[in-house]
This record gives sequence, C-alpha cells and structure tokens, in this order.
Amino acid sequence: MYGIDIPQDISKMTFKKEEMKMKVALKGSYSQLMKIPIDDNCPILYLIQQIQKYAFFSGHDSHATVLGWKAIQYAMKNGMDSHLPPVVSILATSLSKQGKVKTAQEIGNVSLALCDLFPNDINASALVRLLVHGTILTVLQPFHLSTEPLLQVHKDLKLAGGMTEAVLGSMLSYFER
Repeated sequence: MYGIDIPQDISKMTFKKEEMKMKVALKGSYSQLMKIPIDDNCPILYLIQQIQKYAFFSGHDSHATVLGWKAIQYAMKNGMDSHLPPVVSILATSLSKQGKVKTAQEIGNVSLALCDLFPNDINASALVRLLVHGTILTVLQPFHLSTEPLLQVHKDLKLAGGMTEAVLGSMLSYFER
C-alpha cells in the first residue's frame, strides 16, 4: 500500500537477500545514514517504527531487522524525520540479540548521532538512548559508563510523559545491573 514490501515469512534466503541490499545501499558503513536529508513529513517511517516495535517485542527479531533495513532504504530515497533514529536503534538491538554485537554497536552509535539532528524530539532521543545504552553498549563496555545516560533517559521520559513502559524499562535497566 505504501510502496514497501514487508514479507510475511522471512526465510534465511530472504534475510540474506535483504542484508545484501542494505550493504550495497550503505556502501559498507552505517555512518552513511548521517547524510540522509531531513524531511519533516515522513509518515511511513512512523508506521514502520510501530510495526518494527511490535515485531521486536513479540520476539520476531528477523522481522524487526528487515523492517529496519526497509526503513533505512526508504529514508535514503525520500529523506528522514525523527522516527528514523528509533528504527535504527531497534535494528541495532535486534542484531545484538542475534549475536552481531560489533555491528549492533556501530549502528547504535549512529542512532545516537542521528538523535542530535532532532534535538526537540525528546521521546525519540530517550527511546534511542534507552535501547542503545540499556541493551547494546553494556555488552561491550563496563556498565557504569551507561548509568548516567540511563538516569537521564528516565528523567526525559518522565518529562515527556506518555511512555510509561519505557520509563519503567529505563529505571529497571539502571537498577538491575
């Protein structure tokens, strides 16, 4: 309906095909995402973000990954808004769960940098920092380096309101370590 094909079932072949498309589009580095032009009117990215979140929290990591790649390809053609950084951070978290930790770290750092392009979207920035600091960076670095960012996420989400699960998640990520 919106020009994006979302496969019902993702076989290993489909996953590899989508992964290769992404590598070609990015020319080998996720830092290419920083060059995407900003377009404040990308409702499709919001829609993909919602579907991707549902897939990720339902345990469908391959769907969450492919949706992240599709969103990036869409943004590369049409521009991005503040919904792309959370999509990228969910992609990173999904890849981390699949054991691709180094790639997840690169993508997570890019998603944090993308947030700097949208300083007024507290919700997007807080969600990205929650996912990246709470699930990816703590795997590769000492946890104490993520405590301040996680506390700030908790404060930002309380301030923004409406994201109760994420507020509690950031608090739990902080206290469970």
